[in-house]
Amino acid sequence: VMGNKFGFLNFILDILKIAIPTFIFKQLYPEPPYYLIVATAGPIGHNWPVWHRFKGGRGFTALYGGLLVIDWVGFLVTNLAGLVVSGLLLRNVFAAFNVALWLLIPWFWFRTHDLYYVAYAIAVNVIIAIAIIPDTRQYFRLRREGRLSEITGLYERHRGMWGAMAKVGTRLGMVPDQPAKDADKDIN
Repeated sequence: VMGNKFGFLNFILDILKIAIPTFIFKQLYPEPPYYLIVATAGPIGHNWPVWHRFKGGRGFTALYGGLLVIDWVGFLVTNLAGLVVSGLLLRNVFAAFNVALWLLIPWFWFRTHDLYYVAYAIAVNVIIAIAIIPDTRQYFRLRREGRLSEITGLYERHRGMWGAMAKVGTRLGMVPDQPAKDADKDIN
């Protein structure tokens, strides 16, 4: 609503609101599961805040805040792999977000062999999957109706935070170049 500058500030603050408590818990209690629980609770509070009648965001930035503290390498690797697999091979930016998240599960297993980390990865995937149900329904409805050019509307809704992703997706041919006017009616 307020433009890219404030959208980016919002993006950073959403990351920090989870990264800071996760970091504090990781310093106080360096053994899992304590800081993993804090990092898991962050997207829940972000997606369903009590003070906004349980209507919040989709949880990606909150997830990123915790993940950057837990394993910043995993954050980079899974997002890059999600972009490559879904974006460049499937040419689908919507799938890129989801593939990156699901890649956290094998990433944490191979990196840590610790069930707490795997449980964290599964939990945040379920939390995000529930939160993006409206977006997923709309995506498949538009796809089924042959109106893929309107999918850009899903990203235009979050222009300040995800506008850059839509631009990259458009340049790589993963998102059609014509933004839709009414594509996000069903989500609100």
